[in-house]
Amino acid sequence: MGIFRDLGFGATLIYKKDDTDHTAANTAFILLPIFALALFLIAYFSASYIATFFNNAAVGPIVQVLALTFVISSFGTVPSMLLEKELEFKKKVLPETVPVIGYALVAILLAMEGHGVWSLVYGQIVSAILTAGLIWLISDWRPTFKFDLKIAKVLFDYGKHLMGASIIIFLVTNVDDAIVGRVLGMEALGFYTLAYTISNLPATQITNLVSRVMFPLYSKLQDDRDALRSAYLKTLQYVSMLSIPAALGIFVIAPNFVSVMLGDKWLPAVPAMRVLCIYGLFRSLNGTIGPMFQATGNPKVLENTALLNLILFCILLLPLIQKSDIIVVSIAGTLPQIIIFYILTKLIPKIIDLDIWDMCRTIRIFAFSGVVATIFTLLLGLYFTSPSIISLVISIIMFALIYITIIIIFDRNIFSDFKSLGLLT
Repeated sequence: MGIFRDLGFGATLIYKKDDTDHTAANTAFILLPIFALALFLIAYFSASYIATFFNNAAVGPIVQVLALTFVISSFGTVPSMLLEKELEFKKKVLPETVPVIGYALVAILLAMEGHGVWSLVYGQIVSAILTAGLIWLISDWRPTFKFDLKIAKVLFDYGKHLMGASIIIFLVTNVDDAIVGRVLGMEALGFYTLAYTISNLPATQITNLVSRVMFPLYSKLQDDRDALRSAYLKTLQYVSMLSIPAALGIFVIAPNFVSVMLGDKWLPAVPAMRVLCIYGLFRSLNGTIGPMFQATGNPKVLENTALLNLILFCILLLPLIQKSDIIVVSIAGTLPQIIIFYILTKLIPKIIDLDIWDMCRTIRIFAFSGVVATIFTLLLGLYFTSPSIISLVISIIMFALIYITIIIIFDRNIFSDFKSLGLLT
């Protein structure tokens, strides 16, 4: 239900450059609590049915109390999005860190007092209150409760595509777990979940950061297509420099890492992990393109590509699942990401003067360095007869040194650019 929390209004506020009098912000501020209250009532009165579904009466009250977070959070959405619109991310450090600490303290203390699962529930409530309260404390914007019906329609028209994309992405990222658990069993699901989590961790973090920062920046540049093109290529350059070695590095060290850190019993997850590294890589590359379509008023592209992703995944998965192996599920999830990347690179020239060859030239040095580092590190692994912490550390160091050395040989200025942006100290 959290997918419906802001109806895509937050992204719409960031996209709209002409809201100088904050009419859209005020309209959204009025609508969001109303819709949040509706979500709360739906959750509250359906809680008993949810408890019946899970065959656990304790679930009902938990759902009812947790639903309060919808209402609480709705009051902080608009000022939070306005801060992001103005790229005031430093101001958001406090309201994003203090609630995490508050949640941990409340949950741990109540758990120690024997409150069980309610420790987590009350922790969530405290976190929501702290987040909303601190956002208002640091925000200069104050609502005037000015409502505009036409603006409301604009908010819904833009936001509905982002909400649709979010629903589809939710299905894409959860249907594989459901199928693996149902068809292959819980043990296979454990291996698959581990493989997915580790191989996608770098890509997930990179993608979330890029989407969050670059969307408001692209929105400010939406009328200057040359500046937009330059900003995108820089973004692609930095993301590629991080995501390519992250994906290939995990591919190289996966067997050693799993054996040393988790134990040999988890080794069946390694083949899927290596396939999903490619999934994570293309997911991060696709993440650089998505904000571009949002910022230029084309959110429907994201909804359509998400739907295509889901359809392709299901088409590929149905015949492959008969193989009863998590690696085929990984392949079924990876191939659509590659196809989506190709489609997005074909669509992006309609927005800015850019083609796939411009993108290839931007990332080629990182791809070449990553492949060379991968080959040499794999060859090095032949000298180690058994996995160990020493061989794992040596492999990581060698991969990093080869990758960085090749980049310095061909383009040493890239690190200076990183330092100037504050990404290296």
